[in-house]
Amino acid sequence: MLYRFDVLRLRVPPVRERHNDARLLVEHFWERACRATGRSSRPSTSLLTVLERHDWPSNVRQLQNVVASLVVRGTQRGVVGSDGLQSALGTAAQESQTLSQARTFLERNFVRVAMVRAGGWRGKAALALGLSRQGLSKLLKRFDIEDTPSGLSRTSR
Repeated sequence: MLYRFDVLRLRVPPVRERHNDARLLVEHFWERACRATGRSSRPSTSLLTVLERHDWPSNVRQLQNVVASLVVRGTQRGVVGSDGLQSALGTAAQESQTLSQARTFLERNFVRVAMVRAGGWRGKAALALGLSRQGLSKLLKRFDIEDTPSGLSRTSR
C-alpha cells in the first residue's frame, strides 16, 4: 500500500523572521532546561531582549542550544544576566586563544548542552552525540563535568 503524507505543506518562517516569537521560545526552552537540570533560575529582561533581537542563523535548534548553555552556566537560582551570552553564542573565541583551547571550550559546552537536553541521562546524551556511554563518561571526566540529580555543574575550570 502507498500512503501520501505530502497532503498539506506548512511554511514556518525561521525565528529571524519572527522576532516576537523568540521571547516565547526562550521562556519555553528555559523552563525545560531548568526542569531537566533541577535549577530554578530565570533570564533577566535584558537577556530576553538581546536574545529576541538576535538574528538566529541556525533557527530554533541554535536558540534551544544557547538557552540550555545559559541555564547550565548561569546561577542555580535567581536571575541570569547577559554576561555569558557571547560564550553561549560561540562568538567569544578570544583572539589570544589557541585552536586547542577553542576546541576544548567548544567540546566541553557541546557535551554539557547534550547532557541538559537529555535530562542528565548519559545513554540518551551519548546517542545524541554519536558516542558510546563509555566514550561520554570519558569526556565527562576529562572536562570535569559532574552530572548529579540536582543538575549539571562543572566542579572546576
